[in-house]
Amino acid sequence: MFDHRYPESGQVPTASIPSMPYKETSEAAQIQGFISTWAIDAFFAAGISVYQPRGWFNSTEVEANSTFQLTTSALDVLMPGFSKNYGDEPVNV
Repeated sequence: MFDHRYPESGQVPTASIPSMPYKETSEAAQIQGFISTWAIDAFFAAGISVYQPRGWFNSTEVEANSTFQLTTSALDVLMPGFSKNYGDEPVNV
């Protein structure tokens, strides 16, 4: 089932496995679902090991009147301090 090029021990997600709640009593729903960070981490780790994501996005492709601009300050959400170190400049990703 596993690819022999990658040992099973290397395919365990890095996030810790959380305890799964059986039922959240504060919620009135009859059917409840629970997705943990461990499951999300495993999903993306498996996807990246199979398909290497590649792409390019130029900041000039964003319209000037758009509410979102691809700048270093917009990337501060993912990389705090990015705009502080590089100034508020357009970014090509």
